[in-house]
Amino acid sequence: MIKIKTAGKQVEPVEIGSVTFDFDTSDENIKRIEKLAKDFSQDNNISEDEDIQTMIDFTRGFVDKIFGEGIFNKLYADTPSFSDVLGYTFQVLEAVGIRRNERSKLNKYLDKANAKAQ
Repeated sequence: MIKIKTAGKQVEPVEIGSVTFDFDTSDENIKRIEKLAKDFSQDNNISEDEDIQTMIDFTRGFVDKIFGEGIFNKLYADTPSFSDVLGYTFQVLEAVGIRRNERSKLNKYLDKANAKAQ
């Protein structure tokens, strides 16, 4: 009998400073985040003249939609800078994207090897 353990739920543990949480890396969540990021870049109507509180609130909404409710407040408690928290968010998204690309490349190699074997 060949027994293969399934990957189960697709999550990546994340640790930023003292804040830890699981980030959902499922295809469905990545699609949702891609849409959020696209909307963020297109609908970012905040001007440089906005006050700090407006920027904090805007960043809170974006970060909590990506990582889950309350994560912004935890990160902001450790690093009271909305721009740093936003930077951490982009670093996590970049790291997840790199890992997904690595898996994608691996799957391409496996597909080629499988085709040659047949």
